[in-house]
Amino acid sequence: MVTVMKSPVTKEKNKAFKRSFRAYIDNVVELVEKYPDMYVAFCDGEIIDRDLDLQTLVKRLNENSVDLNACMIEYISPNKEDLLL
Repeated sequence: MVTVMKSPVTKEKNKAFKRSFRAYIDNVVELVEKYPDMYVAFCDGEIIDRDLDLQTLVKRLNENSVDLNACMIEYISPNKEDLLL
């Protein structure tokens, strides 16, 4: 079970999430090469952590007080047909 710390979503967090989404879209091909089959956490447009296991990643992010409302976690599939382009 994945536990996520809750905090209010603000305009600033929404903008940070959008920067993270843009970073994912702009770098998806490189991400597949570098992090296949991994969960990658983006915050404010930057990769802040990654792991093969989602629960382990979320636990570590929570331990480091990362506000997940301002971040995104994306599974990086090695299959090109799974890519969001």
